[in-house]
Amino acid sequence: MAATSSSTPNNGNREVNEYVDLSMASTTNGGRSDGHTEVYNTMSPSCFNPAFQSDPCDPNPRFIAPFYADIHNINHWVAGGQFVWDNKGKGWNTNCSPTACDWKIVHDTGDGSQINAIADSGPVTYAGWCGGGCNPAGAVPFTSGIDTNFGGTWHTVTAGVLPNRMPTSFTIDPANSARAVVTYGGFSRHWIPNAGVGHVFVTLNGGRTWTNVSGNLPDAPADSSVIWRGKLVVSTDVGIFATPFAGPGNWARVGTGQPAAPSVDLDVSPDRGYLLVATHGQGLWKIG
Repeated sequence: MAATSSSTPNNGNREVNEYVDLSMASTTNGGRSDGHTEVYNTMSPSCFNPAFQSDPCDPNPRFIAPFYADIHNINHWVAGGQFVWDNKGKGWNTNCSPTACDWKIVHDTGDGSQINAIADSGPVTYAGWCGGGCNPAGAVPFTSGIDTNFGGTWHTVTAGVLPNRMPTSFTIDPANSARAVVTYGGFSRHWIPNAGVGHVFVTLNGGRTWTNVSGNLPDAPADSSVIWRGKLVVSTDVGIFATPFAGPGNWARVGTGQPAAPSVDLDVSPDRGYLLVATHGQGLWKIG
């Protein structure tokens, strides 16, 4: 079983869980049941489960498909499969069924594409996708890209510096949605022809141009990023690293005593006092 979840910083009883293929459900009571109330409210726009299939539904989500809360509005959510979905700010009132769905399609990345990373700041969304089966070893050539509606119209960014590997996360500057960070998985050039170099890239103009700020980072998959204590912090398969957000590129290791396991997800505590690090197979860790 695989799953992702997200909860409200000031109310842990409110949570959204995803099983696989964008199959999501929400709860407002921490999942408790008194035998009479429904524990979870199914609200999935996926075609995965025919019993709860909305019309339209997403035909091509990743096995673990991304969803994300607006950094300025905890009730505004976006999710990604082949389509970018928007719940239009309905929060825990979001419902989806075979007859009606509050999730709305706002963008189509194209047949065969799958969104692997998504982030939102107010009206601006960044979505990183892969194509060609999203399998570097497949018969169809692997492709990847970033779509955004920065500037008011959805488009695919064109930047030769970006690698042809899997986008894994976005971090948007809360003060300026033109400033965003994207991380990439994989190894530079190792498995994919013309895979490109670097794992962390920054845009200051809404995706029109990007700068490789990987600097002295190890050539290992980068999985997640956050802004914490004025620094950009990135989790990788070989540890956690940070660099000044105002001038990134010189990275220093963060924390000690962490297990030798990929750090697949980062989050900042509600009081901004510490980092939470989710590892692959070695549990959840705290960095103060």
